[in-house]
Amino acid sequence: MNFRSVVARLIVMAAWFIAAVAFAGPNSALAAGPTIDHSSCGGLGVPNLFCSFIGSGDGAVIRRNSCNVPGACLNLGNDVHIGHDSCNQAFACIFAAGNNGSIVIGNNSCNDLRACFDTGYSGDSVIHSNSCNGPFACTGAAFDYNTTSVIGNDSCNSGNACGGAGDHDFIPIGPQPVTQGTIGNGSCNALGACVLATGVIGNGSCNAERACEYNYLDVGNDVRNRP
Repeated sequence: MNFRSVVARLIVMAAWFIAAVAFAGPNSALAAGPTIDHSSCGGLGVPNLFCSFIGSGDGAVIRRNSCNVPGACLNLGNDVHIGHDSCNQAFACIFAAGNNGSIVIGNNSCNDLRACFDTGYSGDSVIHSNSCNGPFACTGAAFDYNTTSVIGNDSCNSGNACGGAGDHDFIPIGPQPVTQGTIGNGSCNALGACVLATGVIGNGSCNAERACEYNYLDVGNDVRNRP
């Protein structure tokens, strides 16, 4: 290969590179990507071992000191908002909103093993602050399409406490309607207390082991030790 042919190939490669940058530049500007505090996701560029997105992550928000355990926030959907000091445990929030769902996680929430795994996967889930801090505490809440779960402050802080809240899987056999599980503030804080909840549970309620098991009806405020 002579000198002229080498130069010609370099010129062609340079022209292709310039054209590619010119084409990609405007499109990259449109795909803003996620907004992640520098103290979250291991302090590294995403994707990494701490955080990743199934899509572009465009529109997702992760506040400070969150998702700082390897595997904590992998395969998230785009419609994700995680507050500060949340999802700091292995697989805590993996697949949240992963299938076109949505999830809002407050501050100091979902800090245990798979605490909010699959939440809002295809449905819509809101978890307020200081909640779902137990192993598998809120796994699968609003997992399916046409499902909604709302979990208040200081709630569901034990193992399996509110798993599957609002999800279709816990409706008796038959047509699957739009379902919602609403759990108030300071509720369901015992092992298994509100598992399978698809009704409305008020504030300060069901704070005993298996207290609201198979709940399909509404439970008022300050209702405790339900058999």
